[in-house]
Amino acid sequence: MQQQAGNADEFRIADQAIQLYSDPAVFSPTDFGRNMGLLLQDKLQADQTVCELGLGSGVLAVLAGLNGANVVGLDKNPNAVALTSKNWELNGLPEDSADFRPSDLFSGIKEEELGTFDMVWSNPPLLPDIGAETMDPNKRESYEVAGPSGRLVLDAMLTDAKDLLAPGGKMYTIATSLQGWEQSKSLLDDNWDSWQIAKEVDLELTYECGPAYIAWWQERQKETGETYLFEQDGKLIHKLWFVEATKSA
Repeated sequence: MQQQAGNADEFRIADQAIQLYSDPAVFSPTDFGRNMGLLLQDKLQADQTVCELGLGSGVLAVLAGLNGANVVGLDKNPNAVALTSKNWELNGLPEDSADFRPSDLFSGIKEEELGTFDMVWSNPPLLPDIGAETMDPNKRESYEVAGPSGRLVLDAMLTDAKDLLAPGGKMYTIATSLQGWEQSKSLLDDNWDSWQIAKEVDLELTYECGPAYIAWWQERQKETGETYLFEQDGKLIHKLWFVEATKSA
């Protein structure tokens, strides 16, 4: 739970307290982010060079900075880039250890940076583009829509993130049943020599996953025979797989 701390909120990941300003045009941390943070907390090391695709409020970028990493952060939402910069400063982190950039997927990465990162991660958006949301750069829900099947950012992670990594570097992302696990598994097999499921979590659908999206996923289930939605204790849930993949040395 977030607690008020002056003009900022406090968000805890394990024993790490992170101070965060919020912005109505940017998503605040969720259970997705908390679970990803718990995973990254055990992997981050001082003096690593890391990259996050999709900053949101910057909670994971700040977590990396508090662990001594140098961070490059990318987000299509300019409000998220600005907010992450503010939250980096709020947590007393050195300005020269971070570079937050507007970026469409990995377009913001410089050529000379390819093959240099120790870690790349993303907590990707997952809503399919079914015309339910009109793109508004100041509406945070617009940035939860990720292409025709909700896989646009996830697929970039599974196919392109390895180009950013140094040999032995690690990629972390979240794939959900709402996006189709079989396709995610196939892309992992095709693009990575070594990968594993680091963590599996069941979560109830959030408010963004409204009736129109539920109907779309239900229809998708009929078409593919794959289960996208699960029912548990009378509630609809989806399965989250936290994936770790390693670039060959």
